[in-house]
Amino acid sequence: MAKPTYQIIAIIVASLAFGVLNNVANPNKIPWIGEIRDAQNVETKIVKAGPAQGGDENIFPRFDPNDVKIHEISFENAVRIYKSKQAVFLDARYPAEYKAGHILGSINLPADLFDEYYLAISEKFSPEDPVVIYCSGPDCEFSAILADILRDMGCKKLMLFEGGYSAWKEAGYPVEELE
Repeated sequence: MAKPTYQIIAIIVASLAFGVLNNVANPNKIPWIGEIRDAQNVETKIVKAGPAQGGDENIFPRFDPNDVKIHEISFENAVRIYKSKQAVFLDARYPAEYKAGHILGSINLPADLFDEYYLAISEKFSPEDPVVIYCSGPDCEFSAILADILRDMGCKKLMLFEGGYSAWKEAGYPVEELE
């Protein structure tokens, strides 16, 4: 190779090394591709919410503002909350999965693309609103990760619907497909 080619390669390598070192040392670093919170290390307080009793005023778990927990809700309770229209439903899955099918009226906020999506949807709910978070089903950990992020941001009324989209669709409840 000619001398200028080596110089170009050296400049590119030096630039990449500088960029990586700068990102590692910066407290406001840019996340690496695919970097998400490790679900095993998420310190989330998830508690099973008991069955809802009575009318609409009792469909939510008891939220304690001094001890914010993420309440795991049953399929039946998720349906009651959905029908009451008193909570925001957030889909924690990737955009392609959301477009292929999601709970009607839910908002897509992918857990591992949170920073890219949050600003666009942040005005659709407040930290005081009840929020039901779901993903594809019981084996999907994105909903727990998203719940933990939202709790850290000050959301106080978080519910985790572990049955997720698959249980919802299988039961014949309203879904929407964008593709």
